[in-house]
Amino acid sequence: MDNFGVLALPFTKNDLPINPWFDFEGFDKIVHFVFYSIMFFLYYFGFGRKYILQIGIICILVGISIECLQGYLPINRAFDLWDIVANGAGFLVSNFLLSFFIEKGQKNFVN
Repeated sequence: MDNFGVLALPFTKNDLPINPWFDFEGFDKIVHFVFYSIMFFLYYFGFGRKYILQIGIICILVGISIECLQGYLPINRAFDLWDIVANGAGFLVSNFLLSFFIEKGQKNFVN
């Protein structure tokens, strides 16, 4: 797939074949949660714990911006507040899990 295909992929939602395993109410919220968890981890491992607040703000602002753009662009998609909630939940849960495992790892390392 060329670079344009990768960039255009998010705009082809209605053209993709539907797999019955993924065709249920709320599946897109799971996708939002997972993608924003991954985005948080990538930013975290790229910049470190020192910038955790900035990373959180970036994740949340990117999610809000994309949802707002969907409401205005003619791409057959619409603004959805629950997508923003799923994005934020992905960031928050990832932050909690990462903090938990780092803290646990440090305790095991010291003992």
